[in-house]
Amino acid sequence: VSRPLFCLIFFYQDIIVELSNTIGCIYIDNTSYNVFCYADDVLLTSITVTGLQRLIDVADKYISSHGLGFNPIKTHCITFGKTSFVKDPEWSLNGTLLTQSTNIKYLGANLSNNYKQKLNRE
Repeated sequence: VSRPLFCLIFFYQDIIVELSNTIGCIYIDNTSYNVFCYADDVLLTSITVTGLQRLIDVADKYISSHGLGFNPIKTHCITFGKTSFVKDPEWSLNGTLLTQSTNIKYLGANLSNNYKQKLNRE
């Protein structure tokens, strides 16, 4: 097992707990969520721009403390719904501005902020 994978296996539960304790989650059926993980894929969710940046910072700080890092080039942000408070939201990872996308693929599911598109799963 390579070092990154070895670390990921042992520290995955800890990062989930760390992120779950961060304010700014979404609610689905009265249950709060702000992190979804599968293998080395991580999806962070928040109802606010600042909440998502806080989650990114917490995740980055935690993973960096274990000798790992997220790739800002492979990290994308997407917004759903109307953002009346922030016209053009921005998020960063280690000082690198993250890509704002209209479509992302997560675990084979294509997610789009265009509500007219149907969910497309490959």
